[in-house]
Amino acid sequence: MPTKTKDKTSATQAAALILRIVNSNAVERLPDSDRYKYRFKVRSESSGSLYLVSWDDAPGACWWTCSCRGNISHGNCKHLKSMGLMGRTIAKTLPLNDPRRMLPGRPTY
Repeated sequence: MPTKTKDKTSATQAAALILRIVNSNAVERLPDSDRYKYRFKVRSESSGSLYLVSWDDAPGACWWTCSCRGNISHGNCKHLKSMGLMGRTIAKTLPLNDPRRMLPGRPTY
């Protein structure tokens, strides 16, 4: 039983950390969809454009995504990197059940 409690606590702490990142970077919060979770818009520092950042919860995906051209073309971008979130390119190198795919960190690019 202690493992389930620890897992539940870890999941709660992870969700709180993600929400802190969302709240500190979001220009606008959006509701979750079936596929995309933790949806929010960020403003580009260089152009002032708004980009949609979200967690892609599709089976086999499980990575952060951004609507900017860099992420669409390369699977990662400066918007995700500045928040410590892993885009498709980095997340694909980790097993699907690895919690580092979702949690903020400073991965090597």
